Amino acid sequence: MVHSRLSTTAYGWPIKYARSLNELVRAILGGVIGNRNAYRRGVLHRDASIGNILIKSDDDGTDGDGVLIDFDSAIMFEMHQPLLNDPPSGTRPSMSAEILGNRYYFSEGVNEQPGVGVVASIGDDDNEDDEDDEDECRVDNHGVHGYDEVKNEDGNDVDEDKDGLKDEDHSSDDEEDDEGDKRLAAVHGPPHSVIHDLEGFFWVLLWVCISRSGPATCRKQLNDPDPSSMFYREWSSLFEGDSVVMKMLTMTKSRTAFVTWLTRFLPSYHKPLTQLLAD
Repeated sequence: MVHSRLSTTAYGWPIKYARSLNELVRAILGGVIGNRNAYRRGVLHRDASIGNILIKSDDDGTDGDGVLIDFDSAIMFEMHQPLLNDPPSGTRPSMSAEILGNRYYFSEGVNEQPGVGVVASIGDDDNEDDEDDEDECRVDNHGVHGYDEVKNEDGNDVDEDKDGLKDEDHSSDDEEDDEGDKRLAAVHGPPHSVIHDLEGFFWVLLWVCISRSGPATCRKQLNDPDPSSMFYREWSSLFEGDSVVMKMLTMTKSRTAFVTWLTRFLPSYHKPLTQLLAD
């Protein structure tokens, strides 16, 4: 038998140990930037979670930046072929309820036109007139939500990786792919897209804000939980067990209702982040 040891230096610490509000927000931003950079290279991370965002800081003690790690669940989204029995990817507390519940947040007024993607709205009239929302919810030709496209001075799309070469016309192939995606979604539910990764960062930030009463300090209600308290019932409904229903309700609240709900549970330390969470 051969024994071996691997010695490494610490690269960073988990986001739940953020030493200040500024460091917490910077860590989330760093994770989002890492996710965007990977997406622009054709990689979909699919597991934005508490344990996958590290804080890295210099030795001078200044607030650190976030680093996205653990690409075990990542896929090359242009080549990935989802199967009907594919298990959902991610860490449950930070997973979207669309993925957990296998259904969209809004079942009515869903727009699935090629090139527009899924724009969730309760009223059909909202989808007909609101061109700004359509621009903000762009998807690429592969049916997954994308980050902002790069434009040149003439307003045309620019592919940064092709040195200005003109793309071939694959419109007919894309239409066939879109039809296939719709048939798969009808049975399998929403496919995991970058919009679900971005929602994961929201759940990570909300988890930290609700569970911590101060820098790297767990709330007393979680150290010594009272299962009958409203706080613990709401907490467990969001982040423990079957969280689909509570997450659905949270994500479909109006902004005013969400802020009212949030202010009841945020500790005073994290209340300055109320508007950030609402946005």
